[in-house]
Amino acid sequence: MRWFFAPISALFAVVSFIRWKLYRLGIFLHSKKAPAPVISVGNIALGGTGKTPCVIWLAKKLKDSGYDPVILTRGYGGKIKKRLFILGDSPGAALAGDEPALMSRANPDILIIVDRNRRGAANEAGAGQCRVFILDDGFQHLKLERDFDLVLLPASDPFSKNHFFPWGRLRDGKWRLREADAIVLVGEYPDTAFVESQVPGKNIFTARRVPVGLKTLDG
Repeated sequence: MRWFFAPISALFAVVSFIRWKLYRLGIFLHSKKAPAPVISVGNIALGGTGKTPCVIWLAKKLKDSGYDPVILTRGYGGKIKKRLFILGDSPGAALAGDEPALMSRANPDILIIVDRNRRGAANEAGAGQCRVFILDDGFQHLKLERDFDLVLLPASDPFSKNHFFPWGRLRDGKWRLREADAIVLVGEYPDTAFVESQVPGKNIFTARRVPVGLKTLDG
């Protein structure tokens, strides 16, 4: 019965394409530059592809290389409505959202700013010495210009059978991948040749999910 959603999915695809075009042509919608370089970590589909672990890993690598990374994230599920700066003390997931809480526990020495207005958050943080902004789940956040787009795709079904939400999981079409600077296929048995045939000329990498530990519900 999922085909029942096909007309809504078609409308979703059209709106997504028009929104992207308006930003790229600068008609009504405009992207603004941040005060420091921006690396976006995102995807073209709904659901988890490993963006949060990738942001954590990238932030640590940049920090170890002498940069000053700042993570910009929306903080889905968090109760707080105002802009939240996290450094050192890890807030509860109920307050900030589960992803910012996890990021802060993994990298307590890296500034995380939780706000749906990530352009405003970047401007308030400012340039800083060796600063680099990491835009979490940022591929659709076109309000902010980015210097590098890292796009994660699930290895099992990279393009969600080309079905947009709600028929499938796509929120952007394959046309957006032409803007990706690098693509990471996440999961077992990645078909890099297939993805390369669909999006030629892109740097394609692979990653696996590896358990790092086990926790009981009481911690």
